[in-house]
Amino acid sequence: RSSLLIGRALAGLTCMVAATVVCAWFRNDLRMHDSPVLSRAAFLARRQGKTLLPTYIFDPRYFQRMRYRTLRTGPLRALFLLQSVLALKRQLRRLGSDLLIKIGKPEKILPKLLPPAGTVGYAAGSHFC
Repeated sequence: RSSLLIGRALAGLTCMVAATVVCAWFRNDLRMHDSPVLSRAAFLARRQGKTLLPTYIFDPRYFQRMRYRTLRTGPLRALFLLQSVLALKRQLRRLGSDLLIKIGKPEKILPKLLPPAGTVGYAAGSHFC
């Protein structure tokens, strides 16, 4: 069941519920004020009495060279992404929360955040390129 959940996560899932946490996985939409993922995750966390875990994962595949040796994410876009993630972290801290930032492949990191035995559901979000 965990691998099915992670497979769905990679296809666009951005909010998952586990035994003790609701994980809001930020992908490309890093705005907080109108985030459907954060709204849904916060609603689920409040309703179920769970802890909200906002998460961002820097996937190294987005920083590799592509077929013709061009960078998939150039230096200016990478800087903008880093600044945006740090700004989101600051905004969440001002509200008494935080942002868990990890580096690695989401399909390796997410299962560690959400133990298979505790996974009970998810809320879908959008993934924009």
